[in-house]
Amino acid sequence: MIRIFRNIRQQLAAQNKVAAYLRYAIGEIVLVVIGILIALQVNNWNEHRKERNEEVKMLIELKSDLMESRGELERADRANLKTIHLYKRLVAAMQQKKKYNTSLDSAFGSIPLWAAPYFTNSAYETLKSKGLDIISNDGLRTSITKFYNTDISILENDWNKWEWNINQQVVLPWFTKHCRYYSKYLAKPNNYKALVSHDEQLLNILGLLLRSRRYGINKCELMEHKIDHLVDQIDSELRNRGYNHKMG
Repeated sequence: MIRIFRNIRQQLAAQNKVAAYLRYAIGEIVLVVIGILIALQVNNWNEHRKERNEEVKMLIELKSDLMESRGELERADRANLKTIHLYKRLVAAMQQKKKYNTSLDSAFGSIPLWAAPYFTNSAYETLKSKGLDIISNDGLRTSITKFYNTDISILENDWNKWEWNINQQVVLPWFTKHCRYYSKYLAKPNNYKALVSHDEQLLNILGLLLRSRRYGINKCELMEHKIDHLVDQIDSELRNRGYNHKMG
């Protein structure tokens, strides 16, 4: 097209038709400008499409990590509920001064143990490296950053750190003095009769662990609800983009 205009322009110039020459020259310039603008628009559209595809990919990966983290929370809840039942059994045995039997070994073995959930955050770390602005929905972006930067931190620094401090400062010193493991999760007291008769410290420790463990379970259940809400937000955003992604 430009070559045709160039030939026409040359013919008009040779015929000394100045006005017509100028019109064709201007028309050629206009066509070039329009072509450039169209090319820029197409390029911008392609870039926008790539960004939105990258956003959808990141949302899917975030959802996958969140569902994996939710499974971890459920695993921790089940394990910690089991320790609560074992502690209660041991408390009842001591308070009622029951004779020792091997069924208590799992309870003694669980005294130094608790289950902490491990959160999967690889997708969020990738998102941070690429730039949080990839998530175009302001509300969703805020919810994602709050979950990873605040909610997880509160659980880890509030409950899990508290459990760790109790374990290191109170539980392990008592346990290493009075009990011994003979299997991975089974332990025997050195002198069960003396514990039942004279050791109020164990009852105090069990009471402390029961309180902390119930608190942790409540915290984990709250995190599960937060994950459910965040996953619902992600699903809604994916649907708005015409992407139907079912998982878990």
